[in-house]
Amino acid sequence: MVSEMVSMDSSLMQALGTIQASVDKAIANGIHMTEAMTESIVIDQMLIALGYDLWDYQKQGVAEGIGTIPDYTVLPKTPQQWFLEVKKWHLPLTEKEASQTVNYAHNQGNRWAVLTNGDEWRIYDAHSQQPLAEKCIFTVKALSSTDAFEFFSLLTKQAMIEDHLAKSIRERSITNIIQAELTNINSPTIKYLRKVVDSYNGPVILIHPLRY
Repeated sequence: MVSEMVSMDSSLMQALGTIQASVDKAIANGIHMTEAMTESIVIDQMLIALGYDLWDYQKQGVAEGIGTIPDYTVLPKTPQQWFLEVKKWHLPLTEKEASQTVNYAHNQGNRWAVLTNGDEWRIYDAHSQQPLAEKCIFTVKALSSTDAFEFFSLLTKQAMIEDHLAKSIRERSITNIIQAELTNINSPTIKYLRKVVDSYNGPVILIHPLRY
């Protein structure tokens, strides 16, 4: 299992570089990156790098119906089904497109919706009761950014099957709650800790600052 994870990490890192190089080459040669080219050069290659096989996703042309159906349905007809809407390379992502994709996922009873122009990627939580902007839980601005690997690690086939997104959101929420509690001198947590300290009769422990 460990060796498989290392292999997956290595493949993903390599894929990010390869996809970016392909885009750079196309642009350098004066090729206009249409939505179809964004799908073939970026999205299809990214899904393969994330561990999905060809039968693990459907494109809109294959899915039943037209219009508001997102461009990709990933892990179709499974509890882990999620949706991916694609715009052409570097086309600004709009609230309208995000709303359509998120609402579609919500109406299908699925939680995750992704919107991308190939370079910027956003993950939305369709089950969130927050306004649309706050439904966007993770974002990466460029394939070449330092956060890209961590971002796409959350979208691998294995991660989606094991619902790492939900776990990551919960961990982040717990961290935020703890930070808020500890920075509020009147919080119940601080009051409780004061009582624990006041009632402590053990030896005094001196904590020295770390030295580097």
